[in-house]
Amino acid sequence: MEDWHSNLELLKHYDVLQKTGIWEQLDLLNGKIKDQQELISEAIELFQKDSIDSIIEYVTSKLLNKFVPENLVFLLQEGAFSDTLRTIWFKNMKPYEGTDHIKSLTSCTKFFTEFPNSISFNLLEYKLENESFINSLRYYNPEIIVPIVGIGGLNGLILIGNKVIGEGFDREEIYYLDTLMKFASMSIQNNLNHQSAITDFKTRLYNHSFFIRRLEEELSRLERYDEEAALLVLDVDKFKVFNDTHGHLAGDQVLYHVSRAVEDTIRKGDIAARFGGEEFVVLLARTGQFEAFKVAERIRNKIADMTVDFQGKQLKVTVSIGGCHVNKRRLVHATKLIEQADSALYNSKDKGRNQTNFFEPGFYFLSKVAALQLSS
Repeated sequence: MEDWHSNLELLKHYDVLQKTGIWEQLDLLNGKIKDQQELISEAIELFQKDSIDSIIEYVTSKLLNKFVPENLVFLLQEGAFSDTLRTIWFKNMKPYEGTDHIKSLTSCTKFFTEFPNSISFNLLEYKLENESFINSLRYYNPEIIVPIVGIGGLNGLILIGNKVIGEGFDREEIYYLDTLMKFASMSIQNNLNHQSAITDFKTRLYNHSFFIRRLEEELSRLERYDEEAALLVLDVDKFKVFNDTHGHLAGDQVLYHVSRAVEDTIRKGDIAARFGGEEFVVLLARTGQFEAFKVAERIRNKIADMTVDFQGKQLKVTVSIGGCHVNKRRLVHATKLIEQADSALYNSKDKGRNQTNFFEPGFYFLSKVAALQLSS
């Protein structure tokens, strides 16, 4: 009732209020409230993205609804422990394959760690005393630069160019860009922090704890959907002797290259991890026993054929592999499954190393493997 009387009073004085400009001010405030609500919704969406690629895809879609910057460039670390930059470049909001002119952010790390805010290129040019880096940035013709800064320091830059159509960015557009890109920066940083928490430092594969969690999830899924999976355990043969002969730095280099060989062989949905020391594990989802055996052999052969160049020395290693297969009718706890694969790994070691064996294969399985090898 009181609201009705208030509205009636406003209507009585409508002409006076209109002349004072209060209605325009109210419209302006309502527009700002709507813009703030839109940004909050976009921030929530960004923080729910589970990959850097999905964050970038979302940001580009939002910008397309507002305006088109001539250049939008993401300079991002390749991984949680990498100094190598990944360049994602959009020209007129279309993916563009250009030359990577910036290979490292070392030159501006100290500056953006101390001043972790958006900055115009002109001001950065004035403040950053590194002509070479500024010239490299100039190639992308940026107008605004947003740093991606986290606990570990600078992890990337977002470069935003001028608008394709119209004059320069107005005040509201700069505010929108600055806010959206800060949200994007925080979301990217969250993804990098998560990646660092689940990644092994030396090999850049997943770590032990993350793998166990994923293995338990996969076993639960098998029970619900009556599917199958396989687990592989790999161990570098005579690795202690290798380290004693060539040194631990050479050993670290070999572990890194073994990891890449494993990663390059398995499918995108499979999970590879460093389990500890020179031991690796691979979870092959929706994979039968014979298919898993073939994957294991491809990994083993790839590593056996691999040469690692370390300080002018050409180094080679082999791996022994143990595997086990699981489905709903043969379901065991994650710990037990790892024990079974380990048992098969020891069998491979006992038989002379550089080979693959599966847990309790039996004569029937061995004969099928032999037939499979003959037919392939």
